[in-house]
Amino acid sequence: MDQQKHQRFAELFVRNEAAVYRYIVSLIPNRADADELFQQTNLTLWTIWDRYDPDREFLSWAFGIARNEFRNFIRRRKNRHCELTDDVIAELTERRLREQEHLVEQQETLNDCLEKLPSKQRDLIHLCYGSEASMKVVAKQRGQSPDALYKALQRIRDLLYDCVQRNLVLASRS
Repeated sequence: MDQQKHQRFAELFVRNEAAVYRYIVSLIPNRADADELFQQTNLTLWTIWDRYDPDREFLSWAFGIARNEFRNFIRRRKNRHCELTDDVIAELTERRLREQEHLVEQQETLNDCLEKLPSKQRDLIHLCYGSEASMKVVAKQRGQSPDALYKALQRIRDLLYDCVQRNLVLASRS
């Protein structure tokens, strides 16, 4: 049972790690401070992972931990003035949770739209954005100029944008 609970926690942690970081950045925009706070939040999450109730929304729980870590962070840095009240922090938390649902919906819609692309276009997207190769290298491999590659990618991005927007509008009507 504990092994399954730990595995489920790990999956939720990995799936929501970027959302927790975005939330922290909304509280403390200084990159170095946000990174430090993010590391502390992750450490706390892993330290108390067994307290997570799987019947609760993971992201709300993780945001609560991050909020507490933020308060501790601010207390430790008394010489820095923080003007975020508890009400403002609560509002930021609620907004981030609402935005997260929309971001997940957008990502799923983008994945669907990517699958609808012809295989040549899909392969180009994966080659350019899913590998470590530079655009110059990809263009050379394909026998194209970098400008031609950028134009081809722009056309594909436009198609994807239109597809995502159309599908999100359709989903909102149903």
